[in-house]
Amino acid sequence: MGGKSGGGGDTDYSALRHQKEQDRIDERRRRRGQQMVDAYFDGGRYATGDAVSDFESIDPTRTYYTPTGDEWRAPVDWFEPDSGGGDDEEASKEYQEYQELYDAGDKDTIRAEFGDMSELGTSGSSDEEFKDWERRTQRGLYTDLSDEQQGFDDSFYEQRADAYLDYANPQVEEQHRDAAEELAYGLAQGGVGQSSIAANRQAELSDAYEQAREQVARDAQGQADQAREAVSEERQRMSDMVASGQDPSRIRGELPGVADALRQDPDFDPVGHFFSDVTTGLAASNKSRQEQRAAEEARKRYGSPRETSPHS
Repeated sequence: MGGKSGGGGDTDYSALRHQKEQDRIDERRRRRGQQMVDAYFDGGRYATGDAVSDFESIDPTRTYYTPTGDEWRAPVDWFEPDSGGGDDEEASKEYQEYQELYDAGDKDTIRAEFGDMSELGTSGSSDEEFKDWERRTQRGLYTDLSDEQQGFDDSFYEQRADAYLDYANPQVEEQHRDAAEELAYGLAQGGVGQSSIAANRQAELSDAYEQAREQVARDAQGQADQAREAVSEERQRMSDMVASGQDPSRIRGELPGVADALRQDPDFDPVGHFFSDVTTGLAASNKSRQEQRAAEEARKRYGSPRETSPHS
């Protein structure tokens, strides 16, 4: 009974250790994937290359990178050379020599004089230190670093608004120019180019122009807001992929296309007609005024029609 119980306990403990290790791997994958997402959307760099799985994999002469792209080198006391059983003074000199080479980044001499990592006299406590550091910092280590990512900051949304302004304002200016020419011609044709009617129409044209510029500015901000919403939605979608356990390599493969698509300016719709009310009815008004002038001219020339007397 006792033996079976012990065996079962060992099995349970082994399974628990395996599950903890798997959880650790999954959490590191999620952190790595999220750091990629954050770099693409916030700007910055992220770690790439191979993951360092344990202390034995660390090269003390090499620079590694955390998922956020920060440089990392192992504390030199993790790799203190073994004195080989000699006296403390000799070991101290050897360690001092090693540390000077380490600080200078002289990898070749370190490897020539002290051998590879496995010969540097590391103790089991160093592996525990590494794992403890990884647990405390919630970071992993990787061998390479990505290129700098642009991210989507306020300047990106300002550029989207500016792109719309560059698209819409020339259309407003063209409409305004055409409306001004049509108005001047119509007023001249109607013979009221210097009248109060002309002044009122010109004031209407100026008001319509200001309103058009204000509307375009609002639409430009709307384009920026739409871009911000699209970026937020894509970021959430990619973060959801990370949380669901997607492989970081798939995340890394999809992110460039997502970012490029978000950076493309959309096909803006043509602006509306802002000045039609100013010139609408101008021809009809001119015709009415012409008819009135013709009637007045006829009365002046021929007099008013005589009324017929009931006694005639």
